[in-house]
Amino acid sequence: LGNYSSIKYTIGIKKVIRFGNRIPHLTDIEIKSIQSIEKLSYSKPISSIMKIGQEAFIADGPFKGNLVRICSLPLKGRVEVLLTFLGNLRRVKISKEDLLI
Repeated sequence: LGNYSSIKYTIGIKKVIRFGNRIPHLTDIEIKSIQSIEKLSYSKPISSIMKIGQEAFIADGPFKGNLVRICSLPLKGRVEVLLTFLGNLRRVKISKEDLLI
């Protein structure tokens, strides 16, 4: 892949990743493997297991981006977390969907 100008100047290509003079590439087998994993992820998505004491980030709402610690497991879609608010530690219930684990 010494001459990659045909790829470099293709519409939609912003940058070609290089490591020194070496341009990494994927084989057809690797591409098919990635495609099959992606296809499988639609029907069987990877689910993360929520545990008490685990840290998570708030993904949405007024506290978006805050790091919290899980205090209780989901009950009716709500999780109780420890949140630092105005210098104090508070127990707050938020939606399970609003957490990034």
